[in-house]
Amino acid sequence: MSSADILDQLCEVNREIFLGDFADCEPQEFTIELDPVPASRPCVFGNGGVTFGKRYKAFKEAALTKCKYFTGRKTGKPVACFIEHIVHRPNNPSNPYPVGDLDNYDKGPLDAMVQSGLFFEDDIQVVFLVSAKRYQRPNEQACVNILWFDFDM
Repeated sequence: MSSADILDQLCEVNREIFLGDFADCEPQEFTIELDPVPASRPCVFGNGGVTFGKRYKAFKEAALTKCKYFTGRKTGKPVACFIEHIVHRPNNPSNPYPVGDLDNYDKGPLDAMVQSGLFFEDDIQVVFLVSAKRYQRPNEQACVNILWFDFDM
């Protein structure tokens, strides 16, 4: 079994464990049909302004546009979230897994969800997060799958 196959299985197991742990909650799901991009290092200006790399900025803007199509319910409660980043596989990948820190892949989709005003008030509500990144399988589209539950604490 290749390392890529093992990684695929781990992603699937993470999703099933997450679903099992929160079986009594009502899940919501949304897919951002874009090739995931990790957040770049911010460039901070002397006047306090901040900017990010062009590729990440473009992803974040496109993700916000996609998020505006969400028709589920908004929550003000704490959120448990599973995020799966399915990244476009290059012709000759240098690694069996996508390059970029996993937590940086999570930032763009969460920020887009908050900025859309349709999912939750602030990403501070995310109190439990499981995420995974992997290359797309043959005939699979690159995207970000997000599954979450809100609950009372």
